[in-house]
Amino acid sequence: MEPARQPEIEAQPLHRIARVPIRVTNRGVRWALALTLAVDLALTASYLASTLPEVRQLTASARLASLDFVVVANIPWSWGVLKLYAIAATCALMAFSYSGGQRPDAFWRVGAIIGFILALAESARLHEIWAASVAPALFGSEGDGSHYSLISRGLLLAVFYIAALSLFPARSRAAFVCFILSIVAIALSQFGPPMILVSDWTAPFSFSTIIVAWSGALQLLSSTLILGGLWFGMRDIQAVSVRYVYRG
Repeated sequence: MEPARQPEIEAQPLHRIARVPIRVTNRGVRWALALTLAVDLALTASYLASTLPEVRQLTASARLASLDFVVVANIPWSWGVLKLYAIAATCALMAFSYSGGQRPDAFWRVGAIIGFILALAESARLHEIWAASVAPALFGSEGDGSHYSLISRGLLLAVFYIAALSLFPARSRAAFVCFILSIVAIALSQFGPPMILVSDWTAPFSFSTIIVAWSGALQLLSSTLILGGLWFGMRDIQAVSVRYVYRG
């Protein structure tokens, strides 16, 4: 009579593992996301406050350009560029953190490259050069420069989002939700604000100011949600290593 066989335990990899040199905890991600959102809100509120007559009369040009969402090389613009570089750095960190000779998911390399290109293009104002010279030569001078600039940004973002949405539904539900909300935010930024924002409680601000604040705030929110998605993705990929299968 054969002795009873003991159950065997087999460890199977659940996901490819990235050993990030920092510990990404749920609390850390939430605090980082909350802090980034707080900066976005503070910049939006500062821009709105800078358009009030009481503030404008304190400046020589009747305009506080350092907080204006439609001006480049100022505080909101620099914050947006900084977040783009943070997106590129986060993706690059993950791309080089997979252990055991494992090939990293394609998204991390795509994200690092596109994030860096977007950050560099904003820093060097390459979108404006494209819209003012290259695009008119290719498509004709009758086109709208703002549309050309939107195309150059939109194509890169489309590739980024497609790559992200091909990875995160299976790896991190929280990251997937953040990326979906980011797409919604950037889409809404291209439309005018809802009429509820044009009422008595926003009377101190002109309609054009509300439009600029709406668009600028949603664009800041969109990049923040991308960062949040990356952070949640890092957390979940770190947390899941193996699963155990009992045999026998």
